[in-house]
Amino acid sequence: MFFKSPWDGDFGLIYNITVKVEVDSYNPEASVELETNDPELYLEIYNGSEWIEIEEFNLNETYIGDGLNNTNVNFSLSINDSTILTAWQSSSNQDIRIKGIYMDYYTDFIISNIIVYYNVFWTII
Repeated sequence: MFFKSPWDGDFGLIYNITVKVEVDSYNPEASVELETNDPELYLEIYNGSEWIEIEEFNLNETYIGDGLNNTNVNFSLSINDSTILTAWQSSSNQDIRIKGIYMDYYTDFIISNIIVYYNVFWTII
């Protein structure tokens, strides 16, 4: 999912960008059945010329177990890369993407992996 900056103006010096995602439910059942990687959310951030892969939010370190978990949890990643921080001084470059990876589907019981998230915030310092 693509997110555009809510700010119209440019920034001065930026020291850090933190992206926070609120996950409302998580279900790794298909991955458990198939014995593959658990579903995950992955952050990409725009540096002014291309999308840079940052890293996974590591949902499976908090959501443990084999089935549906409806506990709301916030996950955060911080970005300190100087190229990104410089590019983000211009509001036209303040874009992020969050994508689901390792999203499996198991047909015998019609089981699929599910990650539901609603709120995405970012803080610029």
